Amino acid sequence: MKYSQHLQAHLTPEWRKQYIHYRRFKEMIYEAVVNSPSDGGIRGDPVYFEKVEAAYMQQIEKEVEKIETFFRSREAEAKRSFMELEEEVQRLKLLASMHSTVVKRRVAAHWGGVLSAEVKDVGDGTKQERKHVHNEHETSKPGADDEVDQAVRLSQHEVSSRLKAMKLAFSEFYLNLVLLQQYQQLNREGFRKILKKHDKVHGCSLVVCCVFFVYTCFRSGKQKMV
Repeated sequence: MKYSQHLQAHLTPEWRKQYIHYRRFKEMIYEAVVNSPSDGGIRGDPVYFEKVEAAYMQQIEKEVEKIETFFRSREAEAKRSFMELEEEVQRLKLLASMHSTVVKRRVAAHWGGVLSAEVKDVGDGTKQERKHVHNEHETSKPGADDEVDQAVRLSQHEVSSRLKAMKLAFSEFYLNLVLLQQYQQLNREGFRKILKKHDKVHGCSLVVCCVFFVYTCFRSGKQKMV
């Protein structure tokens, strides 16, 4: 399968205009040869050759800038999403922990009340114990902190629902990363192939540096070539 067909088969439809115009660059390579005014080929006329190469390089650089801009914007968006998801995970852990603590206190207060009721006729010492249990129940009320109040109102069903929503959000985040990685790989391979074809047909080498050749780890921030 030709690479132009491979590209069309694997690109993300919503990003179609953001990929390398591989077919157009391929056409430009052969058009320059066909339109050469010299019988000695594209390199037979130095002025024509220099003009063609400058125009081709200009178009390549313009295409690189387009793809880099899009790649950087999507990468920045992915990093923001990752940070927001991590923050939400920590908030959910805190709320779930506080909710669990409140439930345990309420259970302890409930069973303390039951025990105090069973021994209500034993004597004065038991009355003091009931009073102590009652005081413990009073001190187990939630504080004024907003997150604590929210935890008190948060049911187990709500916690489970938020966990399911969080799993879905991470699944969508992972899918977006996969699409971005494919975008990176398809464009990188496209430039590699088109530059190789240019060098073979025109008999000279072009060097292009692309930021989307570099992968950044979201957690460490370190970069490496891909």
